[in-house]
Amino acid sequence: MFPESHSHAFAVTAYQAAWLKRYHPLEFFVTLLNNQPMGFYPLETLKQDARRFGVPFLNLCINHSQTPCTPHNGSVLLGLDRIKDVGAEASRLIVEERWKNGPYTSPGDLAGRAASNPRPCCP
Repeated sequence: MFPESHSHAFAVTAYQAAWLKRYHPLEFFVTLLNNQPMGFYPLETLKQDARRFGVPFLNLCINHSQTPCTPHNGSVLLGLDRIKDVGAEASRLIVEERWKNGPYTSPGDLAGRAASNPRPCCP
């Protein structure tokens, strides 16, 4: 009975995902990107699929991006956690610093303010 119940559950999930992708593509792709890596498709493949559904992407912005990907004016705004070797914790600290002290004005400003919250190098 396992294969039958498993295939039924998969069919229901596939139908629900297809419905969300068709009628709410922006929210579907934001959620999908925030739940990566699932191991199926690389980020660029997901972005190409989203573009086929009319969902544009905005590049990272240090003064607008949040830690995860978010919807922004009908587009997917990539999250700071997408930056290689930065990670969710450092992204969270960057966003918190921005909320406390306002937008970053230059790369030097970012480096100086982000350095005020150093991470330990070793656990």
